[in-house]
Amino acid sequence: GKMALTESKLKDDDGDCPVAQGILVEDNLLLVPAASAPPAPEPADTSTSTAAPGEFSSASTLQSDLQRATYFKNPTADMLQQAQQTRSSAGGVLFLTIPANCRGKFTVPKSIKAGHILSGDKIDLSCADFVHPVTNINACEILGGLEVIVPMGVRVQMKGIGILGGFDDRSQGQTVGAEQDAPLVVLSGCAILGGVEVKVNKSVPPVRVVQ
Repeated sequence: GKMALTESKLKDDDGDCPVAQGILVEDNLLLVPAASAPPAPEPADTSTSTAAPGEFSSASTLQSDLQRATYFKNPTADMLQQAQQTRSSAGGVLFLTIPANCRGKFTVPKSIKAGHILSGDKIDLSCADFVHPVTNINACEILGGLEVIVPMGVRVQMKGIGILGGFDDRSQGQTVGAEQDAPLVVLSGCAILGGVEVKVNKSVPPVRVVQ
């Protein structure tokens, strides 16, 4: 017959009663200790990114370069070609305006011409790439205005003539301590009942000079 299991038979000498499970083999009941369940695997941590550390530094460097002006003292042929392709003229009469599109990240041409009658425009060099040591901006403003914005470190020279108008350089003092090899922006032309104004964008990093 089958073996009857009692609590006394399951207890060992110390009086403990280990958990047991029964396996019926023919007419004999074989007692084996219950195997403990294996630990559940820990869930994969998906909070961390699998990108390599270098990818973050490269992305941050690229973002930083896009938000600051750079002067390349030894530009490549492609950079010079990009400067030639940048629109170098702007004008407008009343509501008809051809903007210079000199804003954001672009390569500054060697010279820019701007003329406005009863209208105005803006040339923003805050994040531009300079490939020429000197950039000439010639402006003729009649009852209009031109605003030129430069980052810190860019040298500015005013050569314009104002007739009942003026060339206002608010960048005076911002080039103190600027290197002599920093890019130079020369503004010339005339303003008749209008004006040409230069401002400094202090919210962006100073121009970076690349040898």
